[in-house]
Amino acid sequence: TTDDGTLGQSFVGMAGMTPAKLIGTGEVARLGFLTQNDHFRTNAGFMNAGANTITVMAEFFSADGTTLGTSSIDLAPYSNNQWNRAFRQVTNDDVDLGYIDVWSETAGAMFLAYGSVIDNMSDDPTTIWPYDTMQMVGGEGFDCTPIWVAAAASFPNNNPPWASDLALTNLGTD
Repeated sequence: TTDDGTLGQSFVGMAGMTPAKLIGTGEVARLGFLTQNDHFRTNAGFMNAGANTITVMAEFFSADGTTLGTSSIDLAPYSNNQWNRAFRQVTNDDVDLGYIDVWSETAGAMFLAYGSVIDNMSDDPTTIWPYDTMQMVGGEGFDCTPIWVAAAASFPNNNPPWASDLALTNLGTD
């Protein structure tokens, strides 16, 4: 990892994604629990799973729901792109806790969005996956299908030490 961009994060390969799991035209997904200040930085990435160029819109918010601004990114067919220090798309102020809503109005859009929050001291990234905004405002419940972690490792003798992290997020009120 470097200050110019995160190279060590992971994300789901497009071959493993079904259209039902991609963000389609008019669907809004949220990247939550994001921070950008002297201690952490947020990157946001987008992968186009379709054969047409699409425009992805992103609206940035502080944790209390105050909008910070909107930006967009064009993605060529089957391509990806990433905003390093994503909140700098709309503000130079610190964002101690915020979120980004993403969507596309392009007909036939099928894309995946991901975020990462990177510790500026260790350059250690945490991958942030999007969730359906309807699930936060009374939509249907989450699918409770078990999720299997395919691989994890620890190398304590490295300099510096290296280990896999597992992040769990409770999006409910209980």
